[in-house]
Amino acid sequence: MMEAGRAFAITELEHCHLTPTARLLMAQHHHISSWVPAAVRALIMRPPSLFTLDEYEALGTRNVYNIEKARSQIQHHRLCVAFHSPNIIHEETLCFQKDACGEAWDASWWGGFAKHYLHPDIPSSLIKKNIQKKLSQTY
Repeated sequence: MMEAGRAFAITELEHCHLTPTARLLMAQHHHISSWVPAAVRALIMRPPSLFTLDEYEALGTRNVYNIEKARSQIQHHRLCVAFHSPNIIHEETLCFQKDACGEAWDASWWGGFAKHYLHPDIPSSLIKKNIQKKLSQTY
């Protein structure tokens, strides 16, 4: 009977508009493991400047450390992805001068994707929409 009540309460709370901080803290306190991934993801994606001191204090040192560590690892990965352009695959029927194709690819990478991917003010989903829009206008 107690488990049914717990399941009912969790189901009802899932429909409440809880902040990611509140959701993570409730998940940890009441052992609701299914809530943790979404709450942590939301906290990682949130800019540190938008956290209040009360939120940092409520989250505690361990949670803040884990969130900042994950955010740092993601940022490092993003920089690596942007810095190293993928290897070009030379299509024999389209690429007659491999060096020129490679230079064009690198210029396109640095002047196009990497520049937009690392833009500090525009989330990558907006960039993706803009790229899709441009592609649909081109073709």
